[in-house]
Amino acid sequence: MEPRQHDQVAPIIRSARINDAKPMAEIYVGAWRDAYPILLPARMLAHMSVERWTQQFSSTIARGREIILVAEDQRQGVIGLATGGPALDRGVIAGTRGACEIFALYVSADYSGRGAGSGLLRNMLRQFAARGAPAAFAWMLRGNPSRFFYEHMGAKLVAQKSERRFGEVIHLEAYAWADLHEIRSRRRLH
Repeated sequence: MEPRQHDQVAPIIRSARINDAKPMAEIYVGAWRDAYPILLPARMLAHMSVERWTQQFSSTIARGREIILVAEDQRQGVIGLATGGPALDRGVIAGTRGACEIFALYVSADYSGRGAGSGLLRNMLRQFAARGAPAAFAWMLRGNPSRFFYEHMGAKLVAQKSERRFGEVIHLEAYAWADLHEIRSRRRLH
């Protein structure tokens, strides 16, 4: 069997632009609906819409406060996204001030396992390190298989919490990279 064209070329990782908002929203909503039906109630997923998330991503890109990256395939366009910035939950990594947080990292299902996610993550962590952040973390739903990806990329489980969203209690876990200075000095991250 001959490999598909997008199997042969690594995606380009770049800063998001306003016109990326719709494909970002399509990937984001699609990923939640594909990955989380066992972990989240159906009514939570039903509230998600591409239109609403297109507006959300457009606004976030326009404000310019967060790091917003996309993975782009030369032929297919935007195939993944990552967003991050200063930690919203500052107590996740004990004894660390100035940590950053990955708010979202999603790749189109057709491109899963082909380097877009690791490229986005590496670039995000390097940008955090370049801004002086000593550490970084990402929250995810407990039981999310993405934890294996984060573990493979050097993250460790550091915290757990429960939150109420849409009237439902959800359970979250934080995976962290405790030393971004080490990442800044290395050419490769796992």
